[in-house]
Amino acid sequence: MDPIGVRAPFPEEQRDPAWRSNDEAKAAARADLLAAIESAFAGVSRAGGVSLHETEVIDRYGDKEAARRAQARDRDRCWQEVPHEDLAEVCGVGGICFFDLIGWRYYLPAYMTWFVSGGDTSHSLAAEYLIYALRPRHLELDPYHLTRYQTLDAQQAAAVVQFLQYVVRFGTVLQSDARAALRHYWDARSRT
Repeated sequence: MDPIGVRAPFPEEQRDPAWRSNDEAKAAARADLLAAIESAFAGVSRAGGVSLHETEVIDRYGDKEAARRAQARDRDRCWQEVPHEDLAEVCGVGGICFFDLIGWRYYLPAYMTWFVSGGDTSHSLAAEYLIYALRPRHLELDPYHLTRYQTLDAQQAAAVVQFLQYVVRFGTVLQSDARAALRHYWDARSRT
């Protein structure tokens, strides 16, 4: 017995050296995921595509001049520079559902990075829309989602799968939707 009266553990009671707390496991998974997103989407450009604030104009059926002014508000030169607060705010009117294919591919890694960096903790509408955008309802009837998903190469699709698996394991409220997204499309995509 040690000085406070607690015996040493028996050999079969020893903690596995690879054991990690949930917080440690989440931090390690988050770091791996962020590295995967960074690598998969390195160099993706939005040149010629719809910008974040421009989606608000599109949703409101605005004119070309309003779209030009909105696009001028988005000064990011790469998806890593997209302000996380903008992703959370441009939602409900505009947002992830209103990008063209170029904008979709460009902003998707920004949204995923935002989500795992705390965007899901606010239970925001933007977080729900992100998962919704990755979860087709009826793929055979939904060329909108399928066309977007097909713009992603194998490494980018793998990063999306890793993101959805992270949400299933560590998410706050959207696990069932992330699980459904994997089941309805992404699991099969990751095997091809």
